[in-house]
Amino acid sequence: MPKLIRLLIVNLLIGFGISALFLAVILALDVAGLRHLMRQTPTGWLTGFAFFFLHGIVLVGVQLRLAQVCGFTRSDTPHFSRSKPVLQRIFRHPAIAARRA
Repeated sequence: MPKLIRLLIVNLLIGFGISALFLAVILALDVAGLRHLMRQTPTGWLTGFAFFFLHGIVLVGVQLRLAQVCGFTRSDTPHFSRSKPVLQRIFRHPAIAARRA
């Protein structure tokens, strides 16, 4: 399995796991009466799912960024290594070089 796919799957599991834990804590502590509201309304499960899913998306993004910054370097993936010469050519362009000076 490619490293990027494995990285994505692992961070998806971690992010949605943290989201499930966060929802469980919110419901256990009954913050702002959310547990009561979710149990009393017929669409309370939808509220819980939306809470879980939307927080999960955010936490997956945070996990992926942390993985990139803390350990998954650009040298691990071949497509990142091609961007360096392109950036060097862009910054050597006379118009951009004049702005930087």
